Amino acid sequence: MSSPAARVFTDLSVGKKLMCGFALVLLLTVAVTASGFWAVQAVLNGYATTRALSQIDAQVLQARRAERDFALRQQADAAARVHEYLDSVTALVAQQLKYAAVEDRSRLQTMRQAILDYRQQFDAFVMQQGNARAARQQMGEAAREARDQFDVIEWTCMTPCVSCVWPVTSCAAAIR
Repeated sequence: MSSPAARVFTDLSVGKKLMCGFALVLLLTVAVTASGFWAVQAVLNGYATTRALSQIDAQVLQARRAERDFALRQQADAAARVHEYLDSVTALVAQQLKYAAVEDRSRLQTMRQAILDYRQQFDAFVMQQGNARAARQQMGEAAREARDQFDVIEWTCMTPCVSCVWPVTSCAAAIR
């Protein structure tokens, strides 16, 4: 009634049965150790990925601070710092792309594209700020020139003139 494997096991001596039992326990211990090792490796890989992503996040925050400094102070060194931080972020993302799993690659590609778009928008912002600064300078020069012309006209109209046909009060209205 018993199977042939069970019959073989019952026919073994006690020493061989103990040896088979210890071998089975050793085999299970090796299996648990291997699965624990793989789990620890997965946790360490997850930690490395999380650490790299937090470095990327920190560099992006530094770039945003440098952008804010540029927006407030309009200094070229702040714009250069933004580019340095963005270069650092680009390098970190490229490094992550080398070692990333297939399912993470699309998110990292999206991050890389977002960094490139951010750089283009920041460069456009820098150019627009330069154009605005130049326009303000031109407007200031035009205002000074208009004020100087008005001062000349006012001085001319307010000084008594023998050849002036209009009275002094109507001189300014006649020039307009």
